[in-house]
Amino acid sequence: MCNVSLFHVQRNLEGYVGFANLPNQVYRKSVKRGFEFTLMVVGECPNM
Repeated sequence: MCNVSLFHVQRNLEGYVGFANLPNQVYRKSVKRGFEFTLMVVGECPNM
């Protein structure tokens, strides 16, 4: 017989955990690590 010891780790979680919370997790990670944002605008300038 194999003697296996199982233990339970209890963690305090802040807020909801799951796929619905993924955008919030990505946002927090991006703010913490920093990010690069590139924006290209294409169009015509109106005649004045």
